[in-house]
Amino acid sequence: MHISENTKFIESKKYYNNQLPSNEDNFIDSTFKPEENSIISVDTNRECSKEITKEEIDSIKGLVWKKPNEIFRTYNYYLFKDISLEDIKQGMLGNCYFLSSISAIAELNERIKKIFPNQEVQKSGQYQVRLFIQGEPVIVIVDDYFPCTKNGKFAFTHSRGADNEIWVPLIEKAWAKVNSSYAMTIAGLPSEGLSTLTEGATVTYIHKKYSADELWKIIKESDSLDYIMCTCTKGTENLQSVGLVEGHAYTLVGVFEIDGLRLLKIRNPWGSFEWKGDFCDTSPLWTKELKDKVNYSN
Repeated sequence: MHISENTKFIESKKYYNNQLPSNEDNFIDSTFKPEENSIISVDTNRECSKEITKEEIDSIKGLVWKKPNEIFRTYNYYLFKDISLEDIKQGMLGNCYFLSSISAIAELNERIKKIFPNQEVQKSGQYQVRLFIQGEPVIVIVDDYFPCTKNGKFAFTHSRGADNEIWVPLIEKAWAKVNSSYAMTIAGLPSEGLSTLTEGATVTYIHKKYSADELWKIIKESDSLDYIMCTCTKGTENLQSVGLVEGHAYTLVGVFEIDGLRLLKIRNPWGSFEWKGDFCDTSPLWTKELKDKVNYSN
């Protein structure tokens, strides 16, 4: 398939392309400045901007920018220490599709490490993030100023672990830079994140086009091949009664078929909001044998 150089997405190259590393001690990215415009700017000529509401823009106004030592109140922090799919915790930004992709990739640490050419904290505050834009490998340079609430906490995505790690907000910032602002990353499909963060091809399956058995076969075979998988819920009401969120993206973490029983393990990028249906943590359907087979943890 030929993609025209005139597409709107290609035009976003002006935000990241041909930028050379800087020797500044306290690097501030002049192409993606730590100012409100980098948070709330919306390109109304882009198709995806139609998904962004005024309420969403208003909710992320008035944020402040801080460096890691100001957020953690210590210079003892890490790029990454113990990478885990549990590290990702969504903030105020509606970008669950992208975070579910990061979480899926983080199942294997090496996948995350490949995103960072320099795998240590940079005293200059300058980081290189390796992304694939329409299949083309590019290095996106970002500084380490992050949007924060007035109490000095990360406003957007951050690590939920005990360690002071910054790899999660750095990837999110690089994606925001490619799209011209954080607001322009609101709403999307997990395939966008997967194709940007890895060099692999992505395939999207529309569930209603397959029977349950056909879909299960696809999922099970994909899991056996260690494919990275995400899934989405529809905007259907009453999903919250069983612990799901309407119109939301999840990481598909595990697939199990035991004695005719089919179980999927999925993760909410919010890092919270528990499943309440069959086989929830308090479900009487669990047996010790079954818990052992699926590596159950409460």
